[in-house]
Amino acid sequence: MGERTRRRLWASLLLLAAVVLGATGVEAVEANCGDDDRVDDQIVVELEPGASIDAVLAGIPYDVAVIDSVPQYGLWLLGSLDPTVDVADVEAALESHPAVEDAERHRLLETPEGVQRSIPDLGIAIDAAGYLGQEAFTLIRGPVAQQHFTGVGVTVAVLDTGVALQHELLAGRIVGPGADFAGGNGTAAAQPNGLDDDGDGDVDESVHHGTFVAGLIRLIAPGAFILPVRVLEEDGKGTAFGVAKGILYSVQNGADIINLSLGLAVESRAVNRAIEDAHDRGVVVVSAAGNRDLPCVDSPAVSSSTVGVAAVDASFVKAQFSSYGSEVDLSAPAQELWSTFGDEGFAAWSGTSFATPLVSGAVALLLEKYPGLSPDQVLDLLRATTQPDHNPVTLQDLMGNGVLDVGALTEVLTSDRTSLKARKVPAGSVLSWSPVLNAASYDVVRGGVSGLASGEQEVFLGAVVCQENDLAVTEAADEAALGAGGAWFYLFRDDAPDGGHYGSASNGNPRLPLSGDCPQ
Repeated sequence: MGERTRRRLWASLLLLAAVVLGATGVEAVEANCGDDDRVDDQIVVELEPGASIDAVLAGIPYDVAVIDSVPQYGLWLLGSLDPTVDVADVEAALESHPAVEDAERHRLLETPEGVQRSIPDLGIAIDAAGYLGQEAFTLIRGPVAQQHFTGVGVTVAVLDTGVALQHELLAGRIVGPGADFAGGNGTAAAQPNGLDDDGDGDVDESVHHGTFVAGLIRLIAPGAFILPVRVLEEDGKGTAFGVAKGILYSVQNGADIINLSLGLAVESRAVNRAIEDAHDRGVVVVSAAGNRDLPCVDSPAVSSSTVGVAAVDASFVKAQFSSYGSEVDLSAPAQELWSTFGDEGFAAWSGTSFATPLVSGAVALLLEKYPGLSPDQVLDLLRATTQPDHNPVTLQDLMGNGVLDVGALTEVLTSDRTSLKARKVPAGSVLSWSPVLNAASYDVVRGGVSGLASGEQEVFLGAVVCQENDLAVTEAADEAALGAGGAWFYLFRDDAPDGGHYGSASNGNPRLPLSGDCPQ
């Protein structure tokens, strides 16, 4: 798609969004989101670019050790070796060091259902047919959406308690092997241990929280892939640093969307830094608002770099447990949802954790059509296509722009357009494109990849340089513009009845092999 065409598309979509969104300006009431849970004697520091952690540690009068690090984000997890030293003094010394951008106590996090003490209902008879036909799926118009898109070619990372990898509805959609950043056995599988590790009277109460979340993504986007990343242990607890590492892993392993059905009472720089990086790399992060029933949104849903999701009931009224605030972007049904649980079963559960994967699944449908959309453009489209909620006026602008409507979202996408997205893999690059309804085939043409015509949605290109936008250049300028080893390519629908050309280019001229689709 040419840049001029892209601008016209987004001008019209943003105009639609402006009409639907209207003016807001209502601030959330200040509230305490809960206890600031901290990890004893651990500090997270973010260094200035190019700074050395060894130099920083040598410059403070305390004996501190490195426990873990994410050098790509400039983050280091430190612990005090001397139990007689007040960790607050160490934190203050680090904050005052000129090479330290930020220093804060390491924080704990957990599932919103852990905060609420909500557990799944296993005493109900649910089968695959009931799961696929459940009310919430109809309320957000999932059947309408799946007439057009199913999330093919899109990968959703589920950062949670692991996933039951053998469940028959999930096994075929798992990519991985995934990773474990919660101190388990090193796999992304759900890992019960039969112990009440957190002393709350419940044993392994969240072990299949991630399985439940993955099943709801599968419900909305059955063609999408699930990348399981274990960042919470079986009782639903984890650390900010573990989540930051999980986000980096997801970005590096091809995630298009990251689902965070977890939350912190107080913002963590480690998590925020990781989310900012994911956002900057084009990965959409969807996060739960929390189950505190307070006008205070959990972190990281409070961040402008995430899609913050609250929960409504079947009447589109705020679910009793749902947090709310001006930072919420939209809501979704999340009361008595049915999803995958254990190695082969199903359960019912309620919580903003489960509104969140419905939105992640909707984003997968969107990215199947337009894989090159930025996270901010995705958010604009989600907000512009919601259906009205039925909340009282006291909640105006505190539950987002309305309730998820995947039917309306996909109806916006059924135009005769396509977009390109290239991602690097160790062996080269992979080019993905969005389907156009009723298109017979697609062709990748021009330059060194002209022989890669294919009707598939993904073609391996090898080690080529990919251009984000098509450009008006001369043949003589190709090599100089791209550098050694580069190659131009364009994607066209090839459904002309006579096979003589590729339809009309954005400049109004016929699309011909080697002519490109360049704006004049």
